[in-house]
Amino acid sequence: MKRFASMASAAALAFNLLAVPAGVSAAPPEPSGVVSGTVTDGAGNPLTGVLIDSYRWDNGEHAQLTTAGDGTYSAVGAPGTVTFYFSLTGYLAPCWDEGFAGCKHVDIMDGATTTLDVQLLGEARLVGTVLDSAGSPVEGVTVSAAEIVIGGGTTIPTTTTAADGTYTLFPVLPISQPVRFVPPSGSGLHPTSLDATPPEGGELVLDAALRIGGTISGHITNTAGSAASGAWVTARNALDFYDATAVQADANGDYSIIGLTPGDYTVDAYDATSAPTFYPGVDRAAAQLVTIADVFDGVSYPSVNGTDIALLAMPSGTVEVLDQYGAPPD
Repeated sequence: MKRFASMASAAALAFNLLAVPAGVSAAPPEPSGVVSGTVTDGAGNPLTGVLIDSYRWDNGEHAQLTTAGDGTYSAVGAPGTVTFYFSLTGYLAPCWDEGFAGCKHVDIMDGATTTLDVQLLGEARLVGTVLDSAGSPVEGVTVSAAEIVIGGGTTIPTTTTAADGTYTLFPVLPISQPVRFVPPSGSGLHPTSLDATPPEGGELVLDAALRIGGTISGHITNTAGSAASGAWVTARNALDFYDATAVQADANGDYSIIGLTPGDYTVDAYDATSAPTFYPGVDRAAAQLVTIADVFDGVSYPSVNGTDIALLAMPSGTVEVLDQYGAPPD
C-alpha cells in the first residue's frame, strides 16, 4: 500500500476498512496526516492541473496528484517528512523555503492538517550579448540563473553564448536574481554576476562585459641552466590556497598565466629533476609575492612580466611528491 495518496484514494481506503465481515475485528487505521492548499498564479488566480510530486525522506517513496479546477489540492500521508514539488507548463517557482516556494519540506503529523499554499509565476526569458572589455564578442560563456522547479524536480537554467556572443536563457524566474556569466577556461577573462528582474511572461535584455584579467609571465630554467621545457608553473592567491592556476612552460621555458584577479600571488615551478622552487628562485619559506595591482585601464588588469625562476636541485635523499599545482597530493 502506498504511504501517500490523494484524498479520493484515502476515501476509498476508509470505505474498504468499514466493509469488514461480521465477527471479524477491523484493523486499526494507519497513522496519517493531511496536507492541503491552493496553487495560484502571480495575480492570485487559481491554477488547475498543477502537477504535485511528493518524495518521502524516510523511504524514498514517490507519489503524484494534481490541483482541481479551483486550484486546490488535498493529500493524505503517513507521518514523516515529505518534499513537495509544484510544476505547470508555462509557470515556474524557485526551490526555496520562503517567498515563492516551488518546493517545500513538510512534516506530516498524525491527525493534523498542514496548509501549504503555493504561488507559481509565468516563466520569463533572458537574452543578451557578452563582450570582453575590448568590445569583442565572447563565445562559450556559461550563463546561468536562479534554480527552478520543473518536471517534478529542480534544475539551474543554463546556456552558453554563440560565436557572436549572444545568448538566450529560457525559462527563468520573473523575480530579482543573480545571473552569472562564466567565461571558458583559458580565455583570461573574469566571471561576473549581474542582478536582473525579468518581467513575468516577458523578456529582458541583459548584456554583460567581462574584464580581461591580469597576467604573470616569465622564464623557467632547469638545474643545468637550460630552458625548463614542460615545467609546471603555478600562481596561487596568497589569501586562498585553492585559488590557483597552473600552466606548463613551453619549449623555450617561457610561461604566461592569464586571467588573474588583482591581489598577491606566490609563483612556484618544478620539473621531474628539481625541488619545488618559488619566485625568485628560492624555497617556500623565502618566497616573494607577485602583485597584480587593482588597476583597470578600461581593457585589462596589469601584466607582471619577468617573473623568472631558476629551479633548485632536489636535496640528496629527499623526494617531495607534488601535484601539478605544486601542492602535496591528497
